[in-house]
Amino acid sequence: MHSVRFVILAPAALAFAIAAGSAHAAVLNLMAPVGGANLYAIHDFTAPSSDVEGAVVAGGNVTISSYSINHNNKDAFGTDGYALVAGGNLALQGGSIENGKAYVGGTSALTWAATPDMSTTNPVDFKAASSYYKGVADALSDLDPTGSVTRLWSGVKVTGNGSGGV
Repeated sequence: MHSVRFVILAPAALAFAIAAGSAHAAVLNLMAPVGGANLYAIHDFTAPSSDVEGAVVAGGNVTISSYSINHNNKDAFGTDGYALVAGGNLALQGGSIENGKAYVGGTSALTWAATPDMSTTNPVDFKAASSYYKGVADALSDLDPTGSVTRLWSGVKVTGNGSGGV
């Protein structure tokens, strides 16, 4: 059994086709459990001095400073309009949560930040989402590599070679 801890950065148009040893490929929808979020963290999400231009969904605490969320109005869950969904607490020191409402499962501490519209309805089943993404990671780890992943500044560069059915 693989132990996997990861964050999926998922643009709205992202989908993978996985060949399962036959001529048919299955489409893997990474958006289903977390709507149209640009960032999904299974556990906590912590970041200083940056932004996510779409929605953020985190199963645990969200701790951010000098940070902007959803400036480009790419909220999760369509007409429900969630800019942020946090299963735990929210701590925001300087910054903004824009163009949508926020759900926080714990407490909210906002310093030098406007309070977004808050929702009492959690749109994410975090246990099911975590299980889903861990299953996806396990399935993908069984495939042969068809490219490379290298560190690039503060992120990663993923380069595929177009082989392997992925």
